[in-house]
Amino acid sequence: LLNCIHHSDKTDFIIEAFRVLGNLSRMKNVRNVLMHCKADDLAIEYCESDNIELLYAVIGVIINLTVDEDKRSCLKINNGLQSLISIFECSVNQDWQLASLVCKALWNYCDNENKVLWFNNDELVKLFTIFNETLREDLLFATEEEELDKIYYDLYKEEYYPVASRLYRRLAYQANYTEPFEIGLIS
Repeated sequence: LLNCIHHSDKTDFIIEAFRVLGNLSRMKNVRNVLMHCKADDLAIEYCESDNIELLYAVIGVIINLTVDEDKRSCLKINNGLQSLISIFECSVNQDWQLASLVCKALWNYCDNENKVLWFNNDELVKLFTIFNETLREDLLFATEEEELDKIYYDLYKEEYYPVASRLYRRLAYQANYTEPFEIGLIS
C-alpha cells in the first residue's frame, strides 16, 4: 500500500489509502510495521499538500503513529514539526477541525519527559503567536453572514478550543513561558 501511495499520481487513491492507514494504525503492531516501512516519512512528505482532504487523512495517520512515545522522534527528524506548524498556521481561522487535528498530533508529540524531543525556540514562538491570536475569543473575526458565523463559532468552540487551549497550557507550563495571556470563551 505504501509503495502504491508513493508511486501514484491519483490524489483520490492517495487520500483513500491514507484513510485506510489511519484506521489500521490504531493498532500498535500495525504502527510498528508502518514505522519499519517508513510510513512516517511518507505521511510527513504529504503534509506539504494543498489538498485539505489529504491533509486530514495524513494528519490522522501522524496522530496515531505518535501515540507511541518511541515513534515521536519521526516528527523531529523529518521536519514534521515544521510541516505541522505550517499547516496549523494556515488552517486557523479557516478550518478549525484541521487546526484541531494538528493540535492533537502536537499534543501526542510533546506528551513525554524527553527534552530532546521538544520544540526549539522558533517553533515555540510560532505556536504561542498562533495561540495568542486564536485562543482569545475577542480576536475572532466575524462575517456579515450570521448563520455562517454561528457554524464557524460552534466549530471553534467544540473542535478547536478544547484541544488548543489544553496544548497551550501544556506548552506554557513545560517551556516556562513567561508571557501567558488570558484564554477563555466569553459565552
